[in-house]
Amino acid sequence: MLECHFVPFNSNERVPYVRELISYNIDSNNNNNNFIEYIGHFYNEKNVLPITAYMFLLELESKPYKIEDNISYYNKLIDEKYIVEIYKKESIEDISKYFLDNNTNNIIENSCICLTPLYKERVSFKIKK
Repeated sequence: MLECHFVPFNSNERVPYVRELISYNIDSNNNNNNFIEYIGHFYNEKNVLPITAYMFLLELESKPYKIEDNISYYNKLIDEKYIVEIYKKESIEDISKYFLDNNTNNIIENSCICLTPLYKERVSFKIKK
């Protein structure tokens, strides 16, 4: 499974949290069509864009090539790092899980709260390096 992680270039900026990568397009030759679509969240108060960040993509083989002392070693299929400028964010769908009252469809008070809302989102970006 391909994983995607962002690290802010400036410590005072927020970046997307990617729980599950759905689809992506990265083409450094055509910098206008780069995007990732994911399940996660990107809290960006006041929609302050663009944001510069490091983006890491990692995919490992599904089976380890070696297991030694209860440590598994995997070959990397994809191991890429980019400096990107995120210039557009789209929230497609709220898929957060809350406890709802079956009769009223309202959130049940004093029940578990979704502390990390999850959305299906898409961010568009340009590769800087």
